[in-house]
Amino acid sequence: MKLKFEEQQAKSGDSARIDFVNYLSVKEKMTPELFRAQPGFRMLAGLQALVHQRAKDEWDDDDLRAWFAAHRERWRQTEGVKLSLIAIPFQREPGQGGTPVVTAEQLAREARDRLVLSRPVVHRSPVETNDYQGEPFTWVNLWTWFWTDAGTYQPLTQTVSAGPVSATVVATPVGLLFDPGDGGDAVRCPGPGRPWTDADSNAAPVSGCGYQYRHVSDLAVTSRLGILWRVTWTGTGGTGGTLPTMETITDAPLRVLQVQVVNR
Repeated sequence: MKLKFEEQQAKSGDSARIDFVNYLSVKEKMTPELFRAQPGFRMLAGLQALVHQRAKDEWDDDDLRAWFAAHRERWRQTEGVKLSLIAIPFQREPGQGGTPVVTAEQLAREARDRLVLSRPVVHRSPVETNDYQGEPFTWVNLWTWFWTDAGTYQPLTQTVSAGPVSATVVATPVGLLFDPGDGGDAVRCPGPGRPWTDADSNAAPVSGCGYQYRHVSDLAVTSRLGILWRVTWTGTGGTGGTLPTMETITDAPLRVLQVQVVNR
């Protein structure tokens, strides 16, 4: 399919291009997920499932069944189409004086979807490497500080172009969001947080991020640390604006224990 499109491109003499994901969004009003969910794709998935079922239930060749089981990932229909690698000629709506089909805002949304944002690397005080029966822990009624590596808290950009139109998005980290996992309210704080120091004692964090667990837990609770990202974009023709906030999350299970000897 990609080669066919390239041949058509060469014959048309038009160097403007748009990738297939953009084409689906603009012309077909369809996401890649919906494209893959069309009956043709479902049929292929059904045929693959039938072959697997036959290999598993009807054939007597143990080696053949083992081969299918070992190579099952090769037959997933989601691996069969690399939409972002398919290119087609950039189309223009007839009768509009060559106005591009795609807009800068549409490309900005595509660029947003292509961003690969950093997940937080969770650090805590008491230190996250503390271990009780194979599980990390903190202490009840002690302020638990949390922060992420500075390298995960940096702006990121992505640009998408289609012919004469382009858009660039910038994702800027604006704070941390900590869900303690014990039913308490999530805590939001600006910046990447910072390590606890002796000078902080057990006071509530002022310039850092922290949470105070009020109850001992018999089992581990799953806390979640997220980085919040503000997304802005600029595009061809002086266009620009903001897009919905994004969040990247790392789960961090821990136990809450009764205070004995505190080791931060």
